[in-house]
Order: sequence, then C-alpha cells, then structure tokens
Amino acid sequence: MLKNQEIQRLFTLTDNHGNRLTCDIHLHLYLSLVTETRTRNIGRVYALPDGELIYEKHDDEKHVFKKNNSWSIHYEILKRVNYVKVMTRKCKYWIKTEDAMSRGTFLHFRDQGMEKKKYIPLKFWFEQEYNTVGANSSTGEGVRA
Repeated sequence: MLKNQEIQRLFTLTDNHGNRLTCDIHLHLYLSLVTETRTRNIGRVYALPDGELIYEKHDDEKHVFKKNNSWSIHYEILKRVNYVKVMTRKCKYWIKTEDAMSRGTFLHFRDQGMEKKKYIPLKFWFEQEYNTVGANSSTGEGVRA
C-alpha cells in the first residue's frame, strides 16, 4: 500500500504556466491558478489496501457539463489514479480510469496545463443513488464501490 507521503509527492505538480496542484497530509487536493488569487479544494485521493488509487470529488448535478452531459476530471489527476468517484447529494458515480480515458473527450477552451480536463458522459459511469439498494449501470460492471 502506498504511504501518504508517496501519494503527496505523486499529486504535487507545477505546470509550465505556473499553475500548481498540491496534496496535503490528509490527501486533499488543491489547485492554485496563476490567474486567480484563491486556492480551490478539488477533492481528495486515497489508496485501497491493494495500492490502487481513487480520486474523489464532491459536486452538484447542476455542474454536469450540459453540451455532452458529462463530468469533467482534471487530466493530471486522471493519469495518476485507477478510479474516479464523484459524490453528489443524490448519487455517487464511479468510473475506471481506463474507461474515462477511452470514452472521455478533451474540450479546447481549457486545454493548457492543470486546466486540461477530460469530459466523460454520464452514460459511461456506474451510478448509485443513496436511497436505493441496487445500482443503475450501463457500463459500470466491476467498478469498485
């Protein structure tokens, strides 16, 4: 299993524009852009006992990208994890990184450095509502919950 210090090093980066991704001792991820004065908390990362890494972020359904009905994930984070989990008030969404990479697309209005994101349509995510026992899944078989 990866130690917290190893995970922190893996997720502490500066791009060629001066934007910075940092990971604190609690494995929360922060994004600092040179064009902004604030630092954004963009989620956290954690390791499973087998060493696989999960990126988790909390979001709201109203932030789903409407053009292609997708969640956006920072590419630099996506390259370093095995799974992505998006938590909302209604559901949790899971996807394997390999599926996110192959089924997601880049959009060109934010394709530089830390702002580069993959947009993965909701139809490719494993979705589980909090108040139900089962799960709705079109392609999420085998995804860890």
